[in-house]
Amino acid sequence: MVTVQQIDTYEQLYSEVDAFDGIVLFENWFRVDARPFKQSLLNTIRHWSLMFKQHLINHITHRSLVFLTMTARSKSFALQKQNYCLCKPTGALAYRTSFEVAILIKYLKR
Repeated sequence: MVTVQQIDTYEQLYSEVDAFDGIVLFENWFRVDARPFKQSLLNTIRHWSLMFKQHLINHITHRSLVFLTMTARSKSFALQKQNYCLCKPTGALAYRTSFEVAILIKYLKR
């Protein structure tokens, strides 16, 4: 399971790599232009960070949909068990329950 700490680690690593100089001088005479390598490394770190974020979003969305599905099924089962009709609610409890099921179905369709 992806945690927020893992995502924060990549964000911190991105900041550290971004702080490095693009040009490095060795022994006062050998200059290395590391800007392409730095940019490639930053792109890779950002890619992994976004991948973890997307995985976390998908996991949360999936869990929410499963919860909504289970709630809608239990409400629907409760309505069938108590012989209430969604078309013609009788009483305040039936109206409230049918309204809740209608809202859950609306969210599930999204």
